[in-house]
Amino acid sequence: MADTNTIVLKGRRFDATTGKAIDGVQARSAAEATKHAAPATAVHQNPQHTKTLSRTMVHKPKSLQRSILPKAVAQHGTVVTASFPAAVSQQRIERAGKVEKSGRISRFSDFLTPTKLTTKIEHIPLKQPPAEGISHHLTPPVLRPMTQSERLFSAAMNRSTSHTEKHSPKRSPTSKVSGKRLVAIGTTFSAVVILAGFFFVQQSSNVEFRMAASRAGIAATLPTYKPAGFSVKGPVASAPGQITIRFGSASNDQRSYTITQRTSNWNSQALVENFLASAGHAYQTAQSKGRTLYLYNGNATWVDGGIWYQVEGDANLSANQLLHIASSM
Repeated sequence: MADTNTIVLKGRRFDATTGKAIDGVQARSAAEATKHAAPATAVHQNPQHTKTLSRTMVHKPKSLQRSILPKAVAQHGTVVTASFPAAVSQQRIERAGKVEKSGRISRFSDFLTPTKLTTKIEHIPLKQPPAEGISHHLTPPVLRPMTQSERLFSAAMNRSTSHTEKHSPKRSPTSKVSGKRLVAIGTTFSAVVILAGFFFVQQSSNVEFRMAASRAGIAATLPTYKPAGFSVKGPVASAPGQITIRFGSASNDQRSYTITQRTSNWNSQALVENFLASAGHAYQTAQSKGRTLYLYNGNATWVDGGIWYQVEGDANLSANQLLHIASSM
């Protein structure tokens, strides 16, 4: 059984707990330890040949022995030295030296005789003009008799006088369209002005009514319904806790009605007892938006939310018109 309390370090044994060397005990030497080690050849394998290239298809290149065969060709004092491979025969070399080289080729023009150009002048004899002279006069045209249609056309052209008349520019269709467009634009503009004026009058009446109600200190309401032909007439009258607005007919100045709104603590029963019964008015009742309306002599009255409403005047309004006025407030 191996001793686990000691450590062997460089051939010496040490206590694993205290780290002190144990005398008289020697470990196996390094020579003995390496004696039993396996050689390196047993660990490493022999290198293998590469398998990337196929050596059966590729051969090792052979060096070609080339010999330089100088050949001097003396032309016009110029020596040309040429080198040829050993495989070229001497017969081909001699035949190549006898081939004439053109001076028009740039590689030969430096040392070869340029081609001489010979100028040749040839005199061309002049031809004699023909014996007969050439006439420069035009041949008169051959006249033929006019046909019946040509005579009629010529007579019509002679009688025409349209080219002497003064030109009067005609009105183009676009000008007519422009005139219609101007009329349409004018009509549209007039309608817009009328609507704008009507809107301004309505808004000015509404603003005046709101200012008068503010001065009177009452939450008054302006009706949105007006009988046909009636509009606001005159300023809005106001007093503390009361406001009155008048509506008149556009066709008859004698027909008008007023709407009076004043603060009150009456209910419907108190309105009957204190106003209708005391004045001796015969009345009818109607319901509108949960309110009880009293109709008498072409007039109407009711109370709602601490405000007493009265519609009175000489407009001879029907019961249906009175109900519409009350419903719009």
